[in-house]
Amino acid sequence: MDLLVLSAALVAVLPAAETVMVSAQGGVQVFDAAWEPLDLGMLPFDLADDLARWFGVGVYALPGPGRPGCRIERRYRSASVSNTPSSSKGTAS
Repeated sequence: MDLLVLSAALVAVLPAAETVMVSAQGGVQVFDAAWEPLDLGMLPFDLADDLARWFGVGVYALPGPGRPGCRIERRYRSASVSNTPSSSKGTAS
């Protein structure tokens, strides 16, 4: 499934959808233009699963009128991944 087909399927269920957020745990949230979360009660599980798999962890603006394509707003790491030290330093003895 490509981005335009996936976006069209989402907007068919949630016409106000503008942004998708996928958490590190695989959860999906959808927001409108005012960043209000939308009720996902009508979102089929397979579509939510497709969104999580296609996008991966992050926050994404969907393509639509005035928006040429998907834009990554910010990607983040889960706490378990971010505990890795960025550099190794020796210890004084």
